[in-house]
Amino acid sequence: MVNLQINDNKYKNIDLIIFDKDGTLFELYPYCSKMVNERTTAISNILENYDQNLYDWLILTMGVDLKNNRIFPEGPIGVYSKFYAQDMLFEKMNDKDYNISKKTLKTAFENADRIINQKEYLKDALVPVPGMIDFVEAIGHKCRFAIYSNDLTERLHDTLNLFEIDTYFDCVLGSDKVTKRKPDPMGLLMIMSKFGIAPENTAFIGDSILDIECGKGAKCKYLIGVISDITDINYLKSNCNELIKDFSCIKTY
Repeated sequence: MVNLQINDNKYKNIDLIIFDKDGTLFELYPYCSKMVNERTTAISNILENYDQNLYDWLILTMGVDLKNNRIFPEGPIGVYSKFYAQDMLFEKMNDKDYNISKKTLKTAFENADRIINQKEYLKDALVPVPGMIDFVEAIGHKCRFAIYSNDLTERLHDTLNLFEIDTYFDCVLGSDKVTKRKPDPMGLLMIMSKFGIAPENTAFIGDSILDIECGKGAKCKYLIGVISDITDINYLKSNCNELIKDFSCIKTY
């Protein structure tokens, strides 16, 4: 059990802290922009269409603003699961007469995943949010830690292993292991049930509206927002206990 202090506010009797990944534990743009680039390249390769206009359109449609080095707040990258992104692209590409099947898109995403999942690639793409590793190492064995993300479970494990923080996490849950994804609270409820920990002793830390809606649906007592590219600051201010720029803002007492 831990007690946290953020600004002048104290949050007591926390037995479980659940984290989102992208934009919460790791910076959003470096990872998501590389992922979208690989997905775009994989789609172009399968279609044998290397037109720059298609490349630029796919990058933008998947939610990356390369000119300004940011992720669009509406996503889909960094907000929704890859399964949502596949369905969205299928509709938008066929609306533009690119004539691609869902099976072909699925294959393209799988091809991209094989590159993204390489440990050297992940290590280069992932940038920890300032203070995150120190925070995890300082209190990770004092309460339960879990991660619930729209990323794939295997890649979540690989990420934690790469940064040598895997031993601090008692549960790792990706969008491929739930039938209802964020903002549905299913994933959070599964984690709390696994440990027999009540919502009133649980904190959930995320950066998006979907994260916070998920936490509210699961009735987590403490909701902490981390500011990222996709953060709706006004919404998070109104719906979280705290809004932080990084983990250096969180102390224990």
